[in-house]
Amino acid sequence: MVPLLSVAGAGVPVLRAQRATTPTPDVRAAALPSSPQQLLADTLFFPEGLDVDVRSGAMLVTSIASGRIIEVSATGAWRDVFAVGTEPRAGVFGVAVDTACACLWVTTAPHPRRLATMRAQASPGAGIEQVADRDAALLKVRRSDGATVQRFVLGDGTGMPGELAVSPRGDVLVSDGVRGVMYRLAAGGDSLEEIRHSLLRSPQGIALRADGRVAWIADWSRGLLHWDLATDQITAVTVADAGALRGLDGLRRYGEWLIAVQNGTSPARVLGLRLSSDGLTVQRVEVLDELRSWQGEPTVGAVQGRSFVFVATSQWPFWSDTGVRRGDVPLPSVKVRRVTLALPP
Repeated sequence: MVPLLSVAGAGVPVLRAQRATTPTPDVRAAALPSSPQQLLADTLFFPEGLDVDVRSGAMLVTSIASGRIIEVSATGAWRDVFAVGTEPRAGVFGVAVDTACACLWVTTAPHPRRLATMRAQASPGAGIEQVADRDAALLKVRRSDGATVQRFVLGDGTGMPGELAVSPRGDVLVSDGVRGVMYRLAAGGDSLEEIRHSLLRSPQGIALRADGRVAWIADWSRGLLHWDLATDQITAVTVADAGALRGLDGLRRYGEWLIAVQNGTSPARVLGLRLSSDGLTVQRVEVLDELRSWQGEPTVGAVQGRSFVFVATSQWPFWSDTGVRRGDVPLPSVKVRRVTLALPP
């Protein structure tokens, strides 16, 4: 692979298999407000999660196929977060920077593309299936050397993490799009709490209110949910068009707005969602970006100053749930896309 050193410019839904189609170029491609910027010229990386360190400006992107996290500094220099020679791990899905502990919170889960990569790289008789991490898990990773200092199995280990977020007090929230549950690790805690609710079907992105008392959940098949973290009451957020918010994946907060990646529509879009004062109603929906030229699937992003940067070329549509290649369109490299947030406060 040939990494590019400039990034200037510009989950995991349970229903992916049902909505995936054979990749074909979009013949309706129109002029885009900004072109995706190549982060890594590796067409086998299979990017998924992204977060930004608000202090240093560094960007972190995860890989399902290689089990890696790359960190790209504000100057464009990059490194692998996990030290070379560390134990093989499952595919890496979500990542969240926790500046308070100088660590990263990372979600991993088995995936056919990860096992295929490990088989291709292993020597004969290496026993990859026994070496690879077979459980969906939450990891606490030391930022300085990439060492895993804590590991928590998510539920019975059979799910697939969608996203995660760290609250101002240090609680870690994780979504599981396959099992339809949320997890919470209390700050300094040593065990996960599992939250179930009838409205949770395919939870993905998580956005936190500034005070950390409320979280919004992007449920891919239902829309937007409001989670009172003190009472664990989960409520559907209302919007004039009930179907307008289905297919949401990545989710972040920007002032009184939520920024959502909607990859369950054609074309995929980035939306600005203006919330009511109680956070239970979407009063306004603004389309901030559309991805009409077909280069893969947008997934997760992060607010960086007055912009939103997100993974633009995840490879879910190119692979079946069993890791079989779909279509013959060339696999995309790792690209991110940046959208200016010209929204009222």
